[in-house]
Formats: sequence, structure tokens, C-alpha cells
Amino acid sequence: MTKMSAAHFSHIVVALTVLVPAIVLAQSAAVGPTAAPAAEATSSATPMSPAHAPRVSPRSLRFGSGLFAASAQTSAVHNLTILNPYTGAPVSLASAPSVSGANPTDFVVAQNQCPVSPAAPLAPGNKCSVGITFSPTGLGKRTAELSLAFAGGSAPVTVKLFGTGVSPRIGVSPRALKFANAAVGQSSSSQSVTVNNPSPVTVKILGVGVTGPFVADSSGCGTIASGATCAVGVVFRPVAEGKASGLLTVQVSARGGGYTVDLSGTASKAP
Repeated sequence: MTKMSAAHFSHIVVALTVLVPAIVLAQSAAVGPTAAPAAEATSSATPMSPAHAPRVSPRSLRFGSGLFAASAQTSAVHNLTILNPYTGAPVSLASAPSVSGANPTDFVVAQNQCPVSPAAPLAPGNKCSVGITFSPTGLGKRTAELSLAFAGGSAPVTVKLFGTGVSPRIGVSPRALKFANAAVGQSSSSQSVTVNNPSPVTVKILGVGVTGPFVADSSGCGTIASGATCAVGVVFRPVAEGKASGLLTVQVSARGGGYTVDLSGTASKAP
């Protein structure tokens, strides 16, 4: 067996010293780094950029005073406008306009001319309208909110709604009519009862009734505008001699609202 020289043995040791780390590094590269524990999936999607916001005007509707009564009256339509001022950005509602808030039943979407998705959208530069009416179901201040939700990610718009419920009242004068002698079977001269309306809203006369030997003509009193007056004519038509009495009642569009006028007259013997 050939003896190994000291120099030859030294070369072998050096070679092994270099080779072993190289093998370890190569194995590590083959295996790769230890994988980190899988993290839970999270949503990193970027929210859709809002579409160009349409212009809504006005941002509040004030209906003033509305009649709260047994025979409720509805206001005229108040409109708000939706304008699409942008080029290349069609606008449409995501759903029909809705009313919410403190008194939602007092305000009604009477008409909607704006497109609701998936209908053809409002073209750039065009506008449409939504009409609201007010019919108070109670007295005092009434409020609600009209909600407009738009398709395409545009922020919703809220329009404030205001109104006041009032109870109508009228004035009647005089409160008594006295007729001079009239012969049985004949009619006296006509006397008038004036009905005035100091309420801030139009008042509807539901009816005029009369008792006793009297006849009333209320053809000039149908509805009375705020601040206006009308007249009810009354005649005495006795059917028997002596004193007679009756009552004129003016019924208005209010909760049990009735106003009375005392009627009296004296009849003489027929000629």
C-alpha cells in the first residue's frame, strides 16, 4: 500500500473543507426558504370610484300651511330637479324615490320623470324632475325626507321636506237673523249671512243646512280662499201664523266644524 505524503494529505483536507459547505448551500437552494404560514384571505379590492354626482335642486321643499281636516286637502305639486351636467357620465336612479322621517305619510311622490335603472339613463346635459305633494295628517310642523339613490356608485341625496298642518276656521256674521212679518205662504225679503275665511289656507264649504220655515241659498259658497268671503242668502217662508224659529248651519272642511246662525220670524195670516 502506497504511503500518503503529508503534503498530499493536506491538499485533501483543504478540498473537503471547501466542498462540504458548497454541498450544504446547494441543498438549501434546492429546498428553498421555509414557507410562511398561509395568512387568511383579505379583500384588497379598491372601491369603485363614485360616478359624477348629479345636481339636485332645491335641497329642501317648503309647502307652507296645509289643511288638516276631516276632508283633507292636497297641496299643489312641488318639483325638484335632477341635472346631469357631466359629459360621458349618464345618470339614473338606483331605485324609485322614497320618503321617510318623522311624518312620511304627509308627503307623497306624486310624479317621477327621472329614469330608474335599468331604464335608459339621463343623458349628459339633460334634466328631469320629481314632484311631491303635501297633505298633513296632523296639526303643527310636519317634516320628512325624500331619498334619492343613484346607480353607479354616486352618493345618495336627501331632500328635506317641510309643511304645517292647520285646522281651518271661518267667521260667520251676523250670528242671528230676524225677519219682519211675512204672510203665510209668501216669502220675505232675503237677508245675508257673510262667511269669511281668516285661515292661511283655502276652506271648503261642505254644506249649508237650515231648519224651520226658512230657505237658504249657498250657491256662492263652495270654497273660500284665504282672506276671502262669500254670502249665504236666507228667506223666511212661513207655513203657519205666529212666531217661527230655525237654525242655519254652515259646515266646513274641519273636524266636526259647524257654525250656526239663529233664525226667527213672525208670520201673519195669509191675505
